[in-house]
Amino acid sequence: MKKAIFLFLGLTLLFIACSKQDAQNLKGYTEIQKEVLQVLNGKFRADGYSGFETFESFSKPRIVYGIDFPNIDLDNLDESLKNLVPAEVHGRIHFPDEEYNFPYFRISEDGKTLTFVGAQIEDRIIFLFWKYDFVLLSKSSFKIKFHSDPNEPEYWEVYRKIK
Repeated sequence: MKKAIFLFLGLTLLFIACSKQDAQNLKGYTEIQKEVLQVLNGKFRADGYSGFETFESFSKPRIVYGIDFPNIDLDNLDESLKNLVPAEVHGRIHFPDEEYNFPYFRISEDGKTLTFVGAQIEDRIIFLFWKYDFVLLSKSSFKIKFHSDPNEPEYWEVYRKIK
């Protein structure tokens, strides 16, 4: 009877001790990147927009291979595929309402830049990089602005997690 009670308590502790956050054991990231990636999981909506974006963080950085955009020959994609280049990414992103597809994202080591990586043409990933300044506002919101000329007026978009 004692063994059954200890087994039951042990299994109960095992299930209680493992939280969703523990399951996403982030390896290979800086502490700041880990903090940002904990937030960048789920659906987000920008203030003033009806659409949403879905972020999925990877537990460790991944390398994807694609065609570097300046070196692409759209008329001869098979030849361009001989020159695949690697890019480190930290998660996937999905824009259901957008015409363009940037399937991956990465966060700078200091957590101040969010970069969307890639575009797909005929199921091949071509590297395009859209760089944004990034500020984590809370555990459920952040803001971004297109990384451009510092003399231009700042336009920040605030994203909030939706359930």
